[in-house]
Amino acid sequence: MRAAAAAAGAALLLAGCGGGEGKPRSTGLEWKKEPLVFRATHQASDRVLTGTVENRSARSLHIVAASVRVRDAGGAALRSYAQFVNAYAHGLYGAYQRPKPLPPNELSRLGLVVTLPPGSVIPLTVAYRIASGTRAPLRVDYGLGSLTVPSRVRRESQVAPPVTPSATPARARAGRRPRSEHSPARDRRGAARPCGTRPRRAARRAGTPRRRR
Repeated sequence: MRAAAAAAGAALLLAGCGGGEGKPRSTGLEWKKEPLVFRATHQASDRVLTGTVENRSARSLHIVAASVRVRDAGGAALRSYAQFVNAYAHGLYGAYQRPKPLPPNELSRLGLVVTLPPGSVIPLTVAYRIASGTRAPLRVDYGLGSLTVPSRVRRESQVAPPVTPSATPARARAGRRPRSEHSPARDRRGAARPCGTRPRRAARRAGTPRRRR
């Protein structure tokens, strides 16, 4: 009886812990869904990785974006830059007014320093450059763990939208540069003349006598 009760208690304990056969709890960041990797059109060695990460650990994670590195299969660090944002964010300070160090709220707003509680979700964008000796697979090392980099690379589209002839000014279609309504009128020598005045030839045709020298 005691042996049977002990076996039953052990079975219940394993069932409550997942039986040891379930997926172990993550200790750091995980991709919310598969991220995207883009290759620059005019720079074949440049890549941009963008996606959303989730803190699936049981503790808060404090991460500095400057310490994030992309590493290859051999552990070599690639030239990379990371921010916890999914779009461009303009700083509040100019080039000569920027304090050192930046205030904590500005660092957080720009995605340069983040603190992620358990279960929080945040975008992540990483730009990196492939070297001649880079070996796949790649991973994003953020200090407390790493994220896998997909092997599929998409090409960045640089196709400009077509221009319809109806939306193009007639002077532009004829190969001449259209004059803006705010640009000054100019004479044959290219010098700007005041608004409301006519060229000399047009004035003479209108009957204006020629001024004697």
